[in-house]
Amino acid sequence: MRSVVIGKVREVTPKYVDGNARNEIWFDLKYSDRIPCTDGKRVSIDFQIGTNKFVAGVRKSKGTKFIWISPDLRDANSKKIRLSQVLSSHGYKTNQSIAIEFNGREASVILGGVEAK
Repeated sequence: MRSVVIGKVREVTPKYVDGNARNEIWFDLKYSDRIPCTDGKRVSIDFQIGTNKFVAGVRKSKGTKFIWISPDLRDANSKKIRLSQVLSSHGYKTNQSIAIEFNGREASVILGGVEAK
């Protein structure tokens, strides 16, 4: 089932060793029925922004009030890439809202954003 949810780009600590920010995308728990997630486990998803495709991890844990996409992705060649690099290359900044369409384990950023459905 396709569903658009609105998340927030968040900076988490610590920063990377080179001083660059570590970003995650956080979603309210009310979306847990629309986002593939399991308490205490990383769920792999296909993550697309523009024409770029990656493998990302979605996490949820007891005691947190949000679901998040982890800060490290893998590209088509299984090379690690930082979510912060991918987001900034498309103009996203910390604390900015971001619209993502989920369809099972596929997630696509909706460039320009929309309201949650």
